[in-house]
Amino acid sequence: MRALIDEDVHIKVLGWLVAEGHDAVRVPLGFKNGKVLELATQESRILITRDKDFSDDTWRNRIITKCSLKIYATPYHRTGGRAPR
Repeated sequence: MRALIDEDVHIKVLGWLVAEGHDAVRVPLGFKNGKVLELATQESRILITRDKDFSDDTWRNRIITKCSLKIYATPYHRTGGRAPR
């Protein structure tokens, strides 16, 4: 899986995905939502984010036309330093 991890998602999620053999990268700091979506589309990556701005109608329409899939990472309880499975 090719994933783009938004800056609001815990860094351990990125580490876990890479350890599991996925091609995951972090959004460069300071990227605005439009640029994040553009990067995910250009690199054919699934966007993993906790940013609720992507759920409003304005972004939803752009996501449907530009990306095949979007995942919201949800907060998780402390797991002894392990990312959720």
